[in-house]
Order: sequence, then structure tokens, then C-alpha cells
Amino acid sequence: MKPNNIGAAFTAFDGPEWRIKHSPGHGRRTDITVSVMGLQYADGNALREIMIDCPDTPIITPAEARKLGMALIAAADAAIRGIIEEST
Repeated sequence: MKPNNIGAAFTAFDGPEWRIKHSPGHGRRTDITVSVMGLQYADGNALREIMIDCPDTPIITPAEARKLGMALIAAADAAIRGIIEEST
């Protein structure tokens, strides 16, 4: 995870990111992005969140849904790994 020091009380970080290519038609492309991000506090505690970013609320194909599901599981695993790694 890439830390961005924004003060003594906590550090913001951006973790891994997954992009699902989504083309709803009409020559447009509105990719769906799944990202892990959060804050690392000075006391060692961390807040991790998973963000799903897409310009519109998409209607997706079954294949895109599977890719989104895999990206969400990978993001959750990455966030959990970070919690476990910090506590060891």
C-alpha cells in the first residue's frame, strides 16, 4: 500500500486496484473500478474501506458480474491481509 503522509495523527493510503472494462453501448466506455483505501492512525489502528467507482449505475453482463465479484473478493482479501500483517 502506498502511504500518503498528511499529518502526524494519521496517514492515508491507497491499496491495490482492479478495473473491470464495461462498455454499455453507444460507443461509450464506463469502467468499474474496485479500490482498497484507508487511514493508518499513529496508534497503529487502521481503517480500511473498499470503494466501487463507476460513472453511472451500470447494468452489467453476467461475465462482468463475475469479474466484479472476483475483484471485490480480492479487495476484501487485500484489506484483511493488511490488518493481519500489521498485527503481527
